[in-house]
Amino acid sequence: MAIDLITQSKTNMAALELRRHLGVSYRTAWLLKHKIMEAMRQRENTRPLSGDVRTEDAYLGGERSGGHRRSGLAEQGRLRGGGGDGR
Repeated sequence: MAIDLITQSKTNMAALELRRHLGVSYRTAWLLKHKIMEAMRQRENTRPLSGDVRTEDAYLGGERSGGHRRSGLAEQGRLRGGGGDGR
């Protein structure tokens, strides 16, 4: 269940949220999350990305100091490292 919760979350799942879902202590949730994340990292290190890499639902940016919102990708034009076509 923990693997499913972590991998299906669009945003990073905090150990506190994982604790609530699983009904375990914070320490157990934190250790479990970090062990799962490490296993995922080790597996992905054997398969580096190459070629044309695209993402969906990407948002880069946030709020500037003073409360002015940045426009994320629109302000940057395209993701860094992408091809010259702006996709």
